[in-house]
Amino acid sequence: MVSLEELRKENLGEKHKVFESKIILDDPRYRLESIYFWLLDFLRDDLKLNVSKISDEFGGSFGSVFYTDIVRRAQSILTTAREIGGLLNTIIKSIVDVSNSYRTLVFERLHKFEDLKSDNPEKSYTALKALKSLWLDNVDSRKGTYALRNLIKAGYSTVIDLFLLAEDGEKLNELISKGIANKSILNHPSYREISYYEKNKIVNERVISLVKTRLAEFYGWLEESEKYFKERAKYLKAYLLHQVNSLIYYLEIAKPYFKAARALKQKEYNIPDIVKGFESAIIEITLFATDKEKELTEWDKDKKDFIKKKYIPLFEVNIIARVRPTLQAISVERTAMYTYIGRIDIEYRAYVLTREEYDELVANKEIEDILYIQGMTETFLEGITDVICNVYLYEKVISNSKLLETAKKFLNKDEITSERDIVWTKELVKELEKVDKNFLKGLEWINKYLPSKEELEKKEEKKEEEKKKENTISLIFPIAKPAADIFKSLLYNIFEFIVTYGKDISNIRYSTSKKKLEKERGDFIDDVKKKAWLIFNTSKKSFGLVA
Repeated sequence: MVSLEELRKENLGEKHKVFESKIILDDPRYRLESIYFWLLDFLRDDLKLNVSKISDEFGGSFGSVFYTDIVRRAQSILTTAREIGGLLNTIIKSIVDVSNSYRTLVFERLHKFEDLKSDNPEKSYTALKALKSLWLDNVDSRKGTYALRNLIKAGYSTVIDLFLLAEDGEKLNELISKGIANKSILNHPSYREISYYEKNKIVNERVISLVKTRLAEFYGWLEESEKYFKERAKYLKAYLLHQVNSLIYYLEIAKPYFKAARALKQKEYNIPDIVKGFESAIIEITLFATDKEKELTEWDKDKKDFIKKKYIPLFEVNIIARVRPTLQAISVERTAMYTYIGRIDIEYRAYVLTREEYDELVANKEIEDILYIQGMTETFLEGITDVICNVYLYEKVISNSKLLETAKKFLNKDEITSERDIVWTKELVKELEKVDKNFLKGLEWINKYLPSKEELEKKEEKKEEEKKKENTISLIFPIAKPAADIFKSLLYNIFEFIVTYGKDISNIRYSTSKKKLEKERGDFIDDVKKKAWLIFNTSKKSFGLVA
């Protein structure tokens, strides 16, 4: 993982750093604002570099007016931020509760009702027994002392077993005729009519009568509950979508407040430049400027082949100012604003980074800047993406034959029978949107949090690489050991020679192109250095220093 602190500590030419120098301005003629905006305009407008502000930090002496004023402003913003943060927490808790309720309803109940209609005797019979247990735990248990589980204590030791094992054939056939259950249940080897236990006097008549009554209640519950559960699932889906969209909306409102609150947080500078009784402050600003990326050919030692890598020239300008904040009159509406005069240290550095390293570096800084809001909302949204897809998009895929065929073709699957069969990615959603333009209607934001196919493949590749710890020789010829006989040792040496010879050939390929590759990389680094010197020397001339 690349960090700015590590890059700064590097020696010149060590790994990434190719240039480093510094200018110190200690003259009351120089104002921090003028220096900053000249540098910004020069990098962005004159050199046409892509400029971004990576950090903007400050710290003041505790006894200063400046410190008191900034604390007052920060508290005002933090109050609003806390209120929105509390609302976001409430919405997130609601989303977690609703999504858990929905998953419980669908996976523990509605799926069992679907299985009850299956042509497979094992599946339908198992679903019936599972629904009986569900009824015992959630419906019959409300009867208190008269619940079947409690009647065991009253001496009816066989009542639960009989309820789970036996069926009332007449009433069950009524459910089958209404399409609530499948007749395949009757073909299961374990299926038994309650009359079987009654005729063979396996259980006493009082228990038989009690179980018949409860079976009738259970079948009645089966008939009514599926409709109720489906309606409840529909309501939960609508409410969940409403809450997620509310979270997205309030997240956009919250971000500026949390960023502002974090920006106004003063950094603790434990240095002698800050004295409690002085009107002094430290201001530190870091700018990143990037030039066009360059693709270079390199030799990959692991793959034993040439590869293409993209590199980005990165120019860092770090401004550290020890200043005296001074109130300056502006207008009637806004009576005064601070201006900053004092010693200004400007550090210039240049690095050569791969595209991946640069993206990682910028991402790390962004995470640092909005750590709270990321952890509370963005990461949460990434975590529930699969849940949202399975709740809303899976049903669309299953109910539309064109979408289903597209998904099967993209995922290279013969059948899709459950949510687990679909791995949601940006590419899959894009393919499905070609079939149905309104596929993501109301959920357009989800594309931001879906992983790409490439990201998932990289994760899988990392897992595979971790498994490959042994070298080729030890895997193919593990029996060759010092203690092995002469014949085995001879074979081992021959095999080792063959493998080594192959590596030598690959090294020859590299050696023939080594000078060309080194020159190409050297020319690129020289260009980066020249531009870094241009930035440094132009700054010196503009600030009135000897070039």
